[in-house]
Amino acid sequence: MTTSPDRSSTVLAIDDEEDILGFLSTLLGTRGFRVLTARSGPEGIDVARQERPDVILLDIMMPDMDGHEVCRRLKADPVTSRIPVLMLTAMNRIKDIALAMDEGADGFMAKPFENRNLLEVVAHLTTPGEGMGSFYVARKPGAAPMRRVQDVERGHAVVLVHAIEDHPVMEGVGSLPGAYLVSLFADTREGQTGRTVGLVEIEGPEALGEVLNLLTAEGAQVTSCRVFRDIMEVPFDALPRSEHNV
Repeated sequence: MTTSPDRSSTVLAIDDEEDILGFLSTLLGTRGFRVLTARSGPEGIDVARQERPDVILLDIMMPDMDGHEVCRRLKADPVTSRIPVLMLTAMNRIKDIALAMDEGADGFMAKPFENRNLLEVVAHLTTPGEGMGSFYVARKPGAAPMRRVQDVERGHAVVLVHAIEDHPVMEGVGSLPGAYLVSLFADTREGQTGRTVGLVEIEGPEALGEVLNLLTAEGAQVTSCRVFRDIMEVPFDALPRSEHNV
């Protein structure tokens, strides 16, 4: 574990690559943050419990205990559950974002990232009252680092479906040809109790038609459906926390 100059805000970086930890320590340290580092998931959990940092930067791909498990344990522990967790990872598929959201992470940023963008997100998450309650997907100025270009070229899209009542037929959507159910959400925000939100990846308009036909045939009343061609357009910050991941 290493530290950099002290300040009111403390950042814990958990990553198994020394170069990444050194870079984050330098970048954040020169901006006045106190930086703690850990090279494994178990070490990161221990440091988080002992030091109570203001924000945690967490890599996903680590040996022994990956970032998903680390996040789950941090959010399940009353000592660390309210510390904002920002996932920093090269895994940038929509499924990865949805899974991080399910596990209680507070944000997601794809590698490589712009230094200024990372600093802005860390400042956001370390501001009292700003770091909790929504899921932050970092946007890279002038580019779309989380765009799945190859999938878009093949006609893939992301579909956000609202259906009245928590209808079990949504779980059958992923069995349709050309459709993959990423997550199911129970939307319990004020005025929307009883709605199910399904996040689906589809291969084309035919698959979308099959999804909607299945829902209506089984009696699920679809209230809205939005199609996105770019992951960056999906309003993750407006979605409720996921009840479960499919």
